[in-house]
Amino acid sequence: MPNKGFIRVAAAVPEVKVADCMYNAKEIINIINGASEKDVSLIVFPELALTSASCGDLYGSDILCNSAQDALLYVLDETYEAESISIIGMPLKYGNSILNVAAVVHKGAVRAFVPKVGQSENRFFSSVKGCLDLEISFNDDLIPLTNQLNFSGFDFSFAVKFENQLANLNSTNTDVVCFLSNKPEIVGRNKQLKGLLTVKSALNNQAYIYAAPGFGESSTDDVFAGNAFVVECGSVLAESDLFHLKSSYIYNDIDLAKTSVFSSQLNVLDEDEGENVFFPMMSAVYDSNKIVRHIDRFPFLALDENRDIYYNEAFNIQVLGLVKRLIHINCKKVILGISGGLDSTLALLVCLRAMDKMGLPHENILGITMPGFGTSGRTYKNAQILMTKMGITSREISIKEACIQHFKDINHDIDVQDVTYENSQARERTQILMDIANKENALVIGTGDLSELALGWATYNGDHMSMYAMNASVPKTLVQDLVRWAAEKETNEELSKTLLDILDTPISPELKPASEDDEIKQKTEDLVGPYELHDFFLYYTLKYQYSPLTLFLRAEIAFGDKYSFDELKHWMKTFFRRFFSQQFKRSCMPDGPNVTGLSLSPRGAWNMPSDGASSAWLRAIESIEKGDYTSDRCGGFDKH
Repeated sequence: MPNKGFIRVAAAVPEVKVADCMYNAKEIINIINGASEKDVSLIVFPELALTSASCGDLYGSDILCNSAQDALLYVLDETYEAESISIIGMPLKYGNSILNVAAVVHKGAVRAFVPKVGQSENRFFSSVKGCLDLEISFNDDLIPLTNQLNFSGFDFSFAVKFENQLANLNSTNTDVVCFLSNKPEIVGRNKQLKGLLTVKSALNNQAYIYAAPGFGESSTDDVFAGNAFVVECGSVLAESDLFHLKSSYIYNDIDLAKTSVFSSQLNVLDEDEGENVFFPMMSAVYDSNKIVRHIDRFPFLALDENRDIYYNEAFNIQVLGLVKRLIHINCKKVILGISGGLDSTLALLVCLRAMDKMGLPHENILGITMPGFGTSGRTYKNAQILMTKMGITSREISIKEACIQHFKDINHDIDVQDVTYENSQARERTQILMDIANKENALVIGTGDLSELALGWATYNGDHMSMYAMNASVPKTLVQDLVRWAAEKETNEELSKTLLDILDTPISPELKPASEDDEIKQKTEDLVGPYELHDFFLYYTLKYQYSPLTLFLRAEIAFGDKYSFDELKHWMKTFFRRFFSQQFKRSCMPDGPNVTGLSLSPRGAWNMPSDGASSAWLRAIESIEKGDYTSDRCGGFDKH
């Protein structure tokens, strides 16, 4: 069934009765069947869920082990129609040994038993050290008893581990890792656990499902809170409310395009990784229209609760980058063009902090406003307020006469407002900044942002060039939010209002004349498309290298209620056509700090030939049709 490259997974916390395996089995059955109705493909239960995790020396009893096996058979009988794969913790007798295992169950059969390695409960269970690769007779079948298997279906792969392996686990080269736990709760543990799962899943670039015991476990010495998490590549998708009195489970959709791209790039594999067990016809089972996964429209932006921390860090990275460059070249002045637009405003805010950091006066910032044929009264006024209120050294140099003379020199008709007309103005401004920088022993600050670099929305050897590109890894949507954040923090009311008015001003290079009533006619987003879309495309192209179809389908989930199918296709084609054709500008871009972790710097961040062809990407976009979910492994979905 179509699933757009997602797999729905769950972490379950059944209510248990200590040593009452049939009661526990019934709770597990209810969860499996209920989750299967919600189209969950993979469910993880806690360690020793069939018996409860607090039986103590009772685990050594044949009665309890046999009861657990009978309970598992009951689970198989009652869930054979369920599509979900279930990972269920239980004790298992093997010869004279009792093992703590996870049963991998699917369609009424046990596919494997995975033993816990490095037991800390040696009093109750036999210790398994290193590799174990055996078979055990169960229900008239020989079942693998091994910690040397990863598991695969048509759509996804997973490994089964226990919590004691979490801290030191390298990547298993699978999409998902299932963690079974038997840990009780203590104050602060859930927060630490959440942090560990988040960090490890980010480092290993995988999705983690974690389940620990909950209510019904013995409270003789401990209390079990029912910790459950679904975490993907450093992001928590779902987590349980603790201390439930009844059975519960959490679920969300894992993006296989992320985990598959990541796993293909990894070189370090876990020592325990072994062969794969393939489950025929075991695919993601839910309908695409029921996807519950939220896809953020603005992946570059900070969550509200982390906004102050995130944006302070972003500013400080830019500030420290600039401070280091100024100290290195023994320079105490910076110069930048102040247009009254977003990018130069952010760059100016960073320069102010840099001067403060170096103990230098704000007058060492040279702000040059350079009105041209398209400068509107609104942006001109805002530029003047910024420079005045921030106490920098300001100058106004009109470029009109110089450009008119230049048009005469090159025999260009001023009424022909073509690319020559526009680019001449951008290059004239850059020349002014460069020459004054030489005169004043100052550093020219580039103001162009990551989105403009991706689209090539800059004049080659005009605003494309500077001595230090401050915003080179900051996309337009983040520039907007950083300026908004600065406006919220600003104590000067007039300056705050000016920053908000800059945010409200249409984005424009202002290279063509405004209307008769001084309204900006040349609006960037009308020409190259909405920046919120381009930043979305850019993020997933740089971070995950999504195929066009995989990217389109996620854009459809995120923006489907705002843009039509045809609009999404149109702007995606625009993005990839320009992304390829404008690489030559990025191949010689100036130095600048990497703020977001995603950069187009040719010095290691993004290596791409300037003469690469976009035809394969454009054909792939053109071939996308409504309801078409056929994809390569990067998307991980089939058309049915």
